Amino acid sequence: MTTDYPSWLPPITPLSDFGTDWNGYVQQIYQIFEKDFIKSKPALNGKPVIIDNRIRDGKPECFWHLITENDGSDYPKKENDREWSLLRCERICWIRPIIENHQDEDVLKWENKKRGKKSILLFLEQQNYLVVLNIRKTYFLVTAYYVRNHTKTKLLNEYAVYKKTASNE
Repeated sequence: MTTDYPSWLPPITPLSDFGTDWNGYVQQIYQIFEKDFIKSKPALNGKPVIIDNRIRDGKPECFWHLITENDGSDYPKKENDREWSLLRCERICWIRPIIENHQDEDVLKWENKKRGKKSILLFLEQQNYLVVLNIRKTYFLVTAYYVRNHTKTKLLNEYAVYKKTASNE
């Protein structure tokens, strides 16, 4: 693995490029999301990746989920109770490239099962970014987010167990 960014990963979209224009920023990152998940769909292993397209405040629920986070208290919270996350906003342009480049050596890929749902995790370890897809007839984009240190340790441990189990089969 390299410490540089993979050549296929676009630069983040920082709020600072928009000064104090928060609405303009949200519109810009929505355009990225729309291009990547509405106007066309990425695919993984030949299956399309779909999103939660129920509409809230004029945009798909999935978009709002991808740019906000809960504060960790009273989990699970309602989607409306989530707070903006600049780390998520800046990196929304990474989700599709990670999905499409899941076979790249920089992307750790494994499956898990939580709450009765089977998922595939795509972790760009060097950039601390995770994409989670539920496995169905298609793939369903559950979430994507910047990973903090305590979560990174848990993810790397889960990946190690998966790899060990897979190598024993």
